[in-house]
Amino acid sequence: MGTNTDRQREGERKPPLSKGDLSVTEPRESFELRKDNVGIPQHLSGKDPRPGRRGTLLGLLLALFPAPLLLGAPDPALRDPDYLRLVDAAFERMYNLQYEAAIATFSSLEARYPSHPGPPLHAAGALWLQELFERQELDLSRFIAPGYFNKASDRKMQDSQRKAFFEDIDRGRGFAEDILSREPGNEDARFFQGTAEALLAAFFYTVDRQTLDAFGHAKKAYQQHRNLIDQDPAYYDAYISVGLYEYIVDNLRWYLKWPAKMIGYRGSEERGIEYLEMARSKGRSVTEEASAMLMVIYFRERRYREALALASHLHRRFPQNFLFHLNQGQILDRMGRKQEAVETYSAVVALAAQGRPGYGRLPLDTFRYPLGKRLRELGRTEMALRTFTECVDDPRTPNRERALCHLDAGVIADQRGRRDEAAQHYEAVLALPQIEDSHQQARRYLSRPRRGQ
Repeated sequence: MGTNTDRQREGERKPPLSKGDLSVTEPRESFELRKDNVGIPQHLSGKDPRPGRRGTLLGLLLALFPAPLLLGAPDPALRDPDYLRLVDAAFERMYNLQYEAAIATFSSLEARYPSHPGPPLHAAGALWLQELFERQELDLSRFIAPGYFNKASDRKMQDSQRKAFFEDIDRGRGFAEDILSREPGNEDARFFQGTAEALLAAFFYTVDRQTLDAFGHAKKAYQQHRNLIDQDPAYYDAYISVGLYEYIVDNLRWYLKWPAKMIGYRGSEERGIEYLEMARSKGRSVTEEASAMLMVIYFRERRYREALALASHLHRRFPQNFLFHLNQGQILDRMGRKQEAVETYSAVVALAAQGRPGYGRLPLDTFRYPLGKRLRELGRTEMALRTFTECVDDPRTPNRERALCHLDAGVIADQRGRRDEAAQHYEAVLALPQIEDSHQQARRYLSRPRRGQ
């Protein structure tokens, strides 16, 4: 964590990567939001979001972008212990979901170090992550769900936040360019240049959903970071982005892979994972970010034991980040360890209800419905009913989730022969605004009890 540039040089030096540009083509799949996929996390539908082994790779692209933010200061004068301590503290807050506090720290750092590219770029990254968090889109399944980020978002970023993001990017990139005008070979300034491009790519893809703009910036970021490794193969932090690109290129669909190879694009899944592991084990500033990327990749590759070990490590490292706790439940669920998955999901909800630091940011009002659905699928009907009841009893629950919870609670009551209780739930649905076909379902269940699963 932080911006320490005293990189480790020990160990065998890797040869420079092969030359060649690369790009990733937009996938054709689209992600459909359905009634059984409301809120977060999408994985609670119990369905594998990948079409076969090869799902969309664009979500994996997004995982690389926070990582370069953590690389070092370009000027030795800015590497004093106080600076590093404050940056580390800010990132600790950010990854524990305390975005406002992190942004405030980065702003104060920029005032103290006005020519340093790091603070404004760090602040831009925090603004971007905060926006995704508020959209409920920082979930493991989002990054492997086919085409999720290809559809328009219902949410518009606040104008003031959007303006601040682009202003931060411009200042950070300008500071890096100023350093390079004096020191063309400055490695860290070159990396900050790539960082600015990577942040723009992440923003355009996840917030604006502008795929072509995102690819243009992503390609520039990759080229700059790969060229940096060509110059200094022991710049281990840079392997995090290059490794992810190696993985992505090798996982292009067959009808894209062979023409890509014909014009010089190269990638290796094995080498990509090797580079990411190198960044995790030898990098000075990107250990946790590489761990998060590998968790996503191992989850996608069904290497669940390794993914679970990384999710557990990240949760221990950032105990206030309920997302890493939730990731453990997702992975256990996919491993078939259903009881442990249920216990993990239940623990997350209990800690959120208790107001544990960080967990209070879990949106229980929208989370309970998909959780209840998954508990039903796992055969934990009584727990599911309690979850649906908590959903309808919470005054903060939106009408959409409230109606769906009433419907499912009514079905469970019907299946248990409690017809009067079921009818009360169906009547409650009719008293709410129509949500898709909620009124039709309620009337159908009132006329004939729902007995099946």
